[in-house]
Amino acid sequence: MTVAIRMAVPASVLALLAACGGDSQSTPNPLHGAGKNSNTSTDRYTLGGTVAGLSGNGLILELNGGSDLPIEGNGAFTFSGALSRGTAYSINIKQQPAVRRELCTVTSGSGMVGTTDISNVSVKCTIAIGFVYVVDPNSEIAAYGISPGTGAPIPDGSFAIPLSGGSTPLVQVMVAAPSGNYLYVLSQQPNQISTFAIEPTHGGLTPVNAAVASGAGSVHMVMSPNGSFLFVYNIQTNSIQTVQTFTVDSASGALTSAGTVQLPNTNCTASVCPGGGDFAIRSDSKYLYVLTYDGTNNTTSVTPYAINPLTGGLTGGTAITFPTNAAGTSMSIDPLGRFLYVAKAVSPDGTPDGTSQSATVVSYILDPMTGAPAPGSSTVVANGASWMSPDPTGAYLYSVYSGCCAFYSNVLALAVDPSSGALSQSGTAVPISGSPQAAACDPSGAFLFLGNSSAAIFSDMQSWSDLAAYAITTSGVNAGAVSLNGQGTQFSYGTAGGVGLAIVE
Repeated sequence: MTVAIRMAVPASVLALLAACGGDSQSTPNPLHGAGKNSNTSTDRYTLGGTVAGLSGNGLILELNGGSDLPIEGNGAFTFSGALSRGTAYSINIKQQPAVRRELCTVTSGSGMVGTTDISNVSVKCTIAIGFVYVVDPNSEIAAYGISPGTGAPIPDGSFAIPLSGGSTPLVQVMVAAPSGNYLYVLSQQPNQISTFAIEPTHGGLTPVNAAVASGAGSVHMVMSPNGSFLFVYNIQTNSIQTVQTFTVDSASGALTSAGTVQLPNTNCTASVCPGGGDFAIRSDSKYLYVLTYDGTNNTTSVTPYAINPLTGGLTGGTAITFPTNAAGTSMSIDPLGRFLYVAKAVSPDGTPDGTSQSATVVSYILDPMTGAPAPGSSTVVANGASWMSPDPTGAYLYSVYSGCCAFYSNVLALAVDPSSGALSQSGTAVPISGSPQAAACDPSGAFLFLGNSSAAIFSDMQSWSDLAAYAITTSGVNAGAVSLNGQGTQFSYGTAGGVGLAIVE
């Protein structure tokens, strides 16, 4: 509401003001006129810069949150007002162009007005090939566009996860629907799944539908490649492990609970469960593979579950069981449905201390009819395999490890033998500087993304980025190798983000 205040001024005061020259010496409005030469004061300066790469219309810039400037094309721009020397300024994108996936960003857009006109503000526009989402501190979801050719992240806004019961959800994993229309966020405190509609033009997120309760100790989630079902792995404090099935309405994104399967009681809790709580689903949506840890017998098992194509119901098959490694186990699956990769991590003294850790990656061959895994070749990865991500062609598997020291923390490309699943190192390991909690290749196979939750423990109190983008060499002698091509938002040492990474193209 706007309140107008009317004041009565005596005639004698008005006469005095007139005699003194009226209000010509009063403090000027900091935003007024077209430039310093059009103002009576000589310490007022214009603000502008250059726009490049713009292909559509609809772009609007704003100055200090109040002065709008529509941009019609590439080239120089200048705001119609001027600011006094010493005034803080901030130029931002108020509205993105109307072209699908065209994103514009501002650099050199803020500072303090000095003694000259400001003309070095740069606005660069790019048509992104897709979007990537990660979890930032305070459980906010950061959105980035994916630059064509390089994969470099383009800032695309931040979106809050709605509070539930006054608590900030602790995100465990994010999954994007294959259609690219919806993003699902699994969290604890409380245990629930939140749904966001993905705006197709610029990748923005809007909460839709009511949050759906998941089981206690929800730690992982995966969606069937056909988009019909969502599966959630729960590890409860009473050592009960379950897998929940939800059906997915492709039109509205709504989830409906469709049953729960209780896994064998294995004396495992969410805080003490090395190697448990991992999922993988075959590309034909017929089999779900569940990694469980048996604390009583100190063993780890991989069990195939046949997925009912109508209900999403799960029927367990014969498990493969092996001794548990104290340093944990991770799992990934070939996107063509041929192989299941299980990394068994081991540290030199047999404890999960994170130093000089290595891993043996076993390539299990999957029966195309029954889904049963059969042990294949084994490959030792010298520096561990906390996370594994295959490229969409199935030609490469990327092993990611972050440990105590920079020497051990890297991304390693492994070439996949198409007939046996045997792995061989491709190129040299690429160092990383963050603490990744998720890794994924984009659907085009051109880029690998790592979602970081904090600075690496060896980073000597350096800042960290929430997202790291790596370009994948697709041909030649270095095919499969990765190189760092860009990073997301920087955060100070000591802050912590969440867990989760999702890609839409």
